[in-house]
Amino acid sequence: MRQAAGIVLLVCCVCPCVRAETRTLALYLKHSGGLTAESSEVMRSELRRLLGPARIDVVWKNSTQRRAGEAFDFVVVGSIEGSCSAAADLTEVPEPHGAVRLADTSVSENHVLPFFVVDCPHVIWALGNETVPSAVGRALARVIGHELYHILTKTTEHRHAGIAKAVFSIQDLVSPGLDFDSRSLSQMRSIS
Repeated sequence: MRQAAGIVLLVCCVCPCVRAETRTLALYLKHSGGLTAESSEVMRSELRRLLGPARIDVVWKNSTQRRAGEAFDFVVVGSIEGSCSAAADLTEVPEPHGAVRLADTSVSENHVLPFFVVDCPHVIWALGNETVPSAVGRALARVIGHELYHILTKTTEHRHAGIAKAVFSIQDLVSPGLDFDSRSLSQMRSIS
């Protein structure tokens, strides 16, 4: 009897650990320029922080690093279009009172596809005076995290709070502490 109880206890302890396994997401991300080394490092670090609680580990890839036999739980292809430089030409960006689309995820016949595009000049415009490299990196990570939420959960729906909400303020893009809400994290943890 004591041995059976020990086995049941062992199974109960192992099951949560199996479910808590981290999954890998290969992110093939290209950008057209103007992204500083500091912005890139902050972006990577912030995205790792955002997706960590969802038990998703981002593996940054480019097409030249592709190797036969590599296996990932998820593969996403993204691009950062336009210049991410604060000195970029922002003549194509709407007037300050208009809504600005910062990124898009591909959808075909109501199916969310694993492709996204970030419009960096729009991100720079949304940041206003907050265009130091660390702010640019943090903003890009949050915009990419938002698109990854759509891709991973296969939904076009938004949440009311956190990274998965529909609209970001300047503070949302640059202030420390914006995360996925608990429902978003639960959705991402439950995907296979």
